[in-house]
Amino acid sequence: MFEFCTAGGLWFVRCHPVEDPAGILDSVWTSTRAARELWLQILSGQAQ
Repeated sequence: MFEFCTAGGLWFVRCHPVEDPAGILDSVWTSTRAARELWLQILSGQAQ
């Protein structure tokens, strides 16, 4: 499961791995444009 999050004017993507519920991972906190690009890559299956 993924979340598109914001705080303090910065954005990040949070990943909740199904196989390890305690292993939550966050992307770097970044600008709106960069975070949206990452989010669209995740949704389209193009993120690495």
